[in-house]
Order: sequence, then structure tokens, then C-alpha cells
Amino acid sequence: MSTRDKVRNYLTVSGIAILFVVVVLFLKESFFAGQPERLMRDLCDAFFISAVFIAGVGGLFWAASFGTFDIFGYSIGLTFDAAFSFKKNWKKKEDFYEYKVRKGAKRAEYRHLLIIGGVMLVIAMYALLMYSLMF
Repeated sequence: MSTRDKVRNYLTVSGIAILFVVVVLFLKESFFAGQPERLMRDLCDAFFISAVFIAGVGGLFWAASFGTFDIFGYSIGLTFDAAFSFKKNWKKKEDFYEYKVRKGAKRAEYRHLLIIGGVMLVIAMYALLMYSLMF
């Protein structure tokens, strides 16, 4: 993966995370509240929700990078191939080992999700610290 693709991944995930923060703040009507303690509390909530979502997706991709969910994809694909083949001489195309090797060659990157989720968590902890010190 080139440096340009990595930067694009980081910027895309950062944009999605910031969008989550803005949506949560809008839903909690934090932009219209004149109380600084409520704004700090809502900032903490918004960044924490964004961090959990982004890091949770990154954790699932991390688990999938070890082939954790390969058996589900293989079994579902095999079931659909067998059920909807409508051929009398149906036979499976590849065994599980071949499927796992083929899928292992094109695993998705996950580090950017974990890093952005961690940064959002640090920002949420900072907002919580400021909230607890100020009020």
C-alpha cells in the first residue's frame, strides 16, 4: 500500500469520526446550550461514542486479519453454491484451506482504524478530565 493510500485511509476515517462527533453533538443539542459544563460533558460523550465505534470496527478487522471469520464466509458460500447450483453434477470448487489461502492474500488494513479510535478515546478522556476539573 502506497503512502498516498495510507494518508487517504487516515483522512477518510478521521472525517467519519469527526462526522460522528458532530452528529452526536447535534442530537444532544449541544450547539444551542449556553452552559460550558454541558458542552464539556457532551464533547466527552461524542468523542467516546466515536472512539468506540471506530476502534470497534478496527478490532473486528484485526480479528478478521487472522482468519477468524473465514469459516463463516466459506460455509455460507458453499451452502449457496450447493443450494442454487441446479446441476446434477455439483462439486465444490475449493476446499477450506485453499479458500483461506486465497482470502489471506487480500486482507484489509486495520491499523488506521485502531489509531484514529485511540486518538478519539484520548480526546474523550481529556474532555472528561477538563469537565471534572472545571466543575
